Amino acid sequence: MNELRDPTHEEVESPLFNAIWNTIKTWDIAVPGAYYGYCGANGSHVATIMDAIRFDFNIKEKSFYDQIAEIDKIIEEVETDNNRLS
Repeated sequence: MNELRDPTHEEVESPLFNAIWNTIKTWDIAVPGAYYGYCGANGSHVATIMDAIRFDFNIKEKSFYDQIAEIDKIIEEVETDNNRLS
């Protein structure tokens, strides 16, 4: 089984981490490749989601802060699009 990594201090302080955490903190989550069954959401789940976002948007080569800035820009664009559709 693969272990989930703990988030870094910088990640925990980021707006993206907090946005994800505030969304999933009440969820029960199963990660079949990491453990059996379900458990309450935790920082490792948030770090895994952040890693997936970085991978999907191909922004791994940039510094952490540049990654967060780029992700924040993408989130802002999505929110702007959603507001136009409302």
